[in-house]
Amino acid sequence: MKCGPAWLPSCVFVLATGIAGTAGGFALAERAEALFLRQQSVQSSLVSTVSEVETVRPRLAARLYGLEDDLHTACRPLREASRRRLDGQDLGPNLEWAVVTTLQKCESATSTIEHLVQEAKAGNLGEGPLVDIIPAGLSGW
Repeated sequence: MKCGPAWLPSCVFVLATGIAGTAGGFALAERAEALFLRQQSVQSSLVSTVSEVETVRPRLAARLYGLEDDLHTACRPLREASRRRLDGQDLGPNLEWAVVTTLQKCESATSTIEHLVQEAKAGNLGEGPLVDIIPAGLSGW
């Protein structure tokens, strides 16, 4: 069964079929795949934005840079599952369950960071009070 590109951990989420039923499981697997790609894109955009603003707006850059750790924390199970799948390792039921139960948290952090990066690129976040709208940490979300 071909599940997607070899580097994409799409077949990792077959556990979801057992949890949510066949159709729901595949929908969950597709959601996880799309989220994995999206959070990777957001992380790349975040790093790019930080490097663009760090000499001009250092306070903003520092706040944005801190968001990378928040994204990693929120999406840790999904990222770990991807890494293990790439390495040809078994995920085990605990990691598979962690991926399923943290998708919403990862999606929320990804969306928030995506929005903040867009605002920063548009110049809507500066050194003044607007930079304070960036959450100090998303890991509690």
